[in-house]
Parts: sequence; structure tokens; C-alpha cells
Amino acid sequence: MSTAFLSTENSLARFAKAILIVLFLASPLFAQKGNATAVNWRAKRILLNRQYGADLQELANWCREKGADKEQITNTFKIYREFGLDRQYIFLPTEKTMPVLESEGLGAEWLQKLNEIKVSHGERLFELAKQAADANAHAIAFQLLHEVIYYDRDHKDVRRILGHKKLKDGKWRIHSEKVKPPRTSGRGHDIVGWPAKSFFTVNTPHFQIDSNATKKETAELAQKLESWHYVWRQVFFEYWAKAPIIKKWLKGDGGLKIPRRRFRVIFFRDHADYTKQLKNLQQGIERTSGYYNGILKVSFFPATDSNGDQDEATWLHELTHQLFRESIATREQPFADHFLWLDEGIAMHFESLVVDGQIATLGGFDAKRLQYSRVRRLRENYHVPVKQLAAMDKKAFQARKDVALLYSESAGIVHMLMDSRKYDMQPVLIRFMKTIHKRKIKPDAFEDLIGRSFEQLDKDYIDFLKVSYRDVEKRIENVVSISALAAPDAKLSDEAFDVLGMCSNLRWLDITGCKFTRRRALKLSRLDLIKELFLTASEISPGSLELLNQLASLQELDLSSSSIEDDQLEELQKIPDLQVLQIANTRVTDAGLLKIAKIPRLKVLDVTGSGVTAIGVERFQQIRDDVKVVQRK
Repeated sequence: MSTAFLSTENSLARFAKAILIVLFLASPLFAQKGNATAVNWRAKRILLNRQYGADLQELANWCREKGADKEQITNTFKIYREFGLDRQYIFLPTEKTMPVLESEGLGAEWLQKLNEIKVSHGERLFELAKQAADANAHAIAFQLLHEVIYYDRDHKDVRRILGHKKLKDGKWRIHSEKVKPPRTSGRGHDIVGWPAKSFFTVNTPHFQIDSNATKKETAELAQKLESWHYVWRQVFFEYWAKAPIIKKWLKGDGGLKIPRRRFRVIFFRDHADYTKQLKNLQQGIERTSGYYNGILKVSFFPATDSNGDQDEATWLHELTHQLFRESIATREQPFADHFLWLDEGIAMHFESLVVDGQIATLGGFDAKRLQYSRVRRLRENYHVPVKQLAAMDKKAFQARKDVALLYSESAGIVHMLMDSRKYDMQPVLIRFMKTIHKRKIKPDAFEDLIGRSFEQLDKDYIDFLKVSYRDVEKRIENVVSISALAAPDAKLSDEAFDVLGMCSNLRWLDITGCKFTRRRALKLSRLDLIKELFLTASEISPGSLELLNQLASLQELDLSSSSIEDDQLEELQKIPDLQVLQIANTRVTDAGLLKIAKIPRLKVLDVTGSGVTAIGVERFQQIRDDVKVVQRK
């Protein structure tokens, strides 16, 4: 369930069925509501990808008929990947290719056929790029060009358009791969308090990085910044480029050029130095692990946060602000009066970026920020109408006591605008971002530009957030990259729990309203890193909770409104680090408290609305005076 490769047992019949489905999705019947001429470019691209898969299946069948080595059949499918409609796939040009051993005879014939299939697929993608450009889907066209050279590395037209140069050894010189050696400064730093010769500068094609971190850490940051910039440039092509220029490039007139000005980044060796140098520049800097200053036009990143970890999500967030402010000429503080939620929401959406080799993904139902947005709206019923969000100025937005929840709401709404399979709103959203950076816009203008009323967006948002068992089964892109997942009331199947059991880096899981059986609990017992598990309103089978004793990291368990009863609470006694237990609105009685008292590290117990009495709580506290008992009225 990570990167989805085809098994050698897949048949052409499966591909034919899939192609018919995608053909339907790409048809006018599946076009944007209210816009019968809208083209679902993602669906068209998936159709080509399925055709590519069918070609590979034919090659695998040929290998079987010829009695080829099984390894050749396996390698045939290693270069195939399924694509979903709920997220964007961005290709990063590089010289790295799938290693294939030199072969003779049948192996050489197989390799030739394989390369022909790849090149043919690249040409189909190139034709789709031209169709997109003709239909004024300029960003789609620009993205497809990068995908072409993933399959056909020597496509001359695309390499010319993207400004790549072919070297004498046959390789291509690519902008993102040119990083100049570090240069130590003989002067003190012009912004922070670093003395001469205590820091160095690294220049990449698009960034100037001043750093006192290690050269290895700085080199890694430089490569990440270039990759992230490559993704941002493709997704927001119509923001920074004169969109119709892609048509000229495709006709052989010119190509992409690197701007002379570099984005400036200051990179600190650790959080302590970051705080020390910036405490007079930005209030509350000690609570952050990344900061963009729009006046200085500089991003500040510590190599590690206050916990000693890299906070790439914050780097992505602040870099997004920087790229929007500095890629074109913008007015000062474009979001001071309205739409701060949109500015922050887009930056939070960009935090969902995952780079896996040459392919990056952006968005998706399993994006981390979206999980908290889903819980806030669907489980906690927290909602601020889009109309109110649009009207708030920066001061009002940041002064609210629920500002953290506002950020969560903003992230969720922007995820919908960027990723929704139902409405194609991303292109108009990007054009809106460009407009608001250029001039003031009244809140109501958003409805006209986006093509939907505020009230409609509020309704769309609820539908967008809903998750089904099929989403968990089929749409998790990379099981090892997920740290949080919310699937409330998703009617999860056993197969969905099989997938959840493979999400080895899950720290937080909300599966409210599920049926929790021993089989399903066994799958979750593999999640060694999970800290919070929400089984709210779930049907808890006898014997299932005792399997959670294997979760050494589990600290919070929510069984509120579940079917849990007194005799099942004994199953929780051996969870080694359980600190917070919620049994609100359950049938648990005073008798159950005696079993809960044996949970060794418990600190907080919520019994609100349960069968527990005041006398029962008093007796419990006599046994466990170290536990805070919550019993709200």
C-alpha cells in the first residue's frame, strides 16, 4: 500500500476495466458542475498511465511466453506506479534512473521493448501537454513536460523548453543539480550577529544560503529547497509566469530561464542560536522553528527545533510565503485586510509535500494537516463559515482565542480548493492569489472568482472531509510517511485495518465509530509509535483491548460513548504508558473504577456522563490520589 506497484499476476482485463472507468471520469459527464466544458486533466493523465500499465502487462506476458527470467518480469513492473485523483503528482528532473543490468540475447530484447514502451508513453504525455496548453490549462501543460522526461530522458523538445543542456558524456545539466562549493565570508553577517569567518554561503540556482550549520546539513537543505522550489513552480505556474508563454515554448520559441535573483535563507546550527540571533527581530521567536520576514525578504531556519528534530513542515510553510511574496512584484502586506486564512491555508497545504525520489506528491486525504481539520469539523463540530473567514483582517484573525482552530479550518478549506475531485477550483484559486498580491479585493469578490458561493463552499467542505473504508484501503499513498490519520465513521473494513497495521509511523489515529474486534486490534498492536488512539462511539469486542498492551508508546485512549463495560476494563491494566483514559458517556460504573485503578501510569480519567457516581470517584481517589478525575456537569 505504499508506492503502488503492479504485481505480476495482474491481467489485461483489469487494465481494460480500469481504463473504461477513467474514460468515464474524463468524459464531459464528469466535468465540473456548472461548467460542462471543464476537462478533468487528472483523469486524462490517469487514463494514459493505465494504458502504459497495459503495455507493461503485455511485455510481462511476452516474457512468460519466451521463458524469460522472473527478475525481468519483476523489473517490468517496478517502473509502474498507480496515480489517484485526490492529490497531485509532481516530477522532478534528475539524471538518476532505475538501474538495469546490461543484458544480452533475450534480456537485451526485453530491455529494448521496455525502453520503447517508456518513450512511447512519454510521447503520449507530450501530446497531452500540448492539448492542455491549447485549452489554456497552462500549469497542467508545464507539469506534464516534467513528467515526459521521467519516461523519455532524451526528449529534446522538453529538455529545450525546460532549459536543460546536454553534456558531452550524454547526461543533461539540470538547474537544481548545480550547487556551488561553500564560500566562507571575511565579514560579519549583515543581518544576524555572526562574526567574520564563523559562517559560509552556498549558492544554488535559486537560493543563497548563509549558514553556520554543518556543511552536510547545509548541502541537504540546499537540495531540499531546490526540490521544493521545483514543485512550487509547477503547481503555481500561473502565479509566477505569463501563462500563455507555454504555448510559445511548445512551438519552439524560447524556454525556461533561471531568474538572476536568488531567494535568501539564513540557516542556523541549532534552535538556541536561532533564538539568540532573532529575539530582537521577532517577538515569540523561541516558540517557532522557522520564520519568514517579508520586510527583509529572508527566511530563517534552525537546523533543529527545540526538541533537536528537523521541522521540515515549518520550513515548507515559511518557504511558501517567501516564494509567493518574492516570485513576482507584490504589494506590501497583501493579506492585512482580508483573506489571511487563505494565505496561511495554502502554506499549510504545501506542508503536505512528500518527495520520494523523482516523484513528489502534494495533498491527498491522508495529508497530516487535513486530519486535524477533519476531526474539528466532523467530530467536534467546530466551524467558522468561509464568509466570516474572508472578512477577517489580520489583526482580528490573530487576536481570536480559537486562532489555532482557525488555522486548522483554513488548512482544511484550502485542501478542498486545491484537491477536490468534485470541483476544479485550483486554477481560479491560483489566479485569485495573484490578484490579491497585486491589488486589494473585497471579500465578496472571492465568490465570483471561485465560481461558488460562501454557503456552497461550507456545504462542499463537509462532503470533502468525509472518509470511507475505501479511502483507507486504496488511497493511502505511502504507509510509512503517515504520522496522523482521522477516519471517523468510515465504516472501516478488515482490509482497511490491514493497511492501518502497516502505517508503522502512526502517532495519532482516530477511528471513531468503528467495530473494534480482536482481529482488528491485532493489526493495530504492531503500531509501536502510536501515542493517541480514539475509539470514540465504537463497538468494542471482548478481548480486543488486551491486545493494546503491546503498545509501549500509547499514552491516550479515548473510549467515550463506546460499548465498553466494567468487565472489559481489566484488559487495559497492562498498557505500560497509558496516561489519559476517556470513558465519558459509557456504561462503566463504580465497579469498573477499581479495575482502572490498576493502570500503572494513569494521570487523567474522564468519567463524564458515565455510570460512575460521586461516591465511586471518592473511593477511587483514595486508592489513586495521583489521578485527576474529570466529571463535567
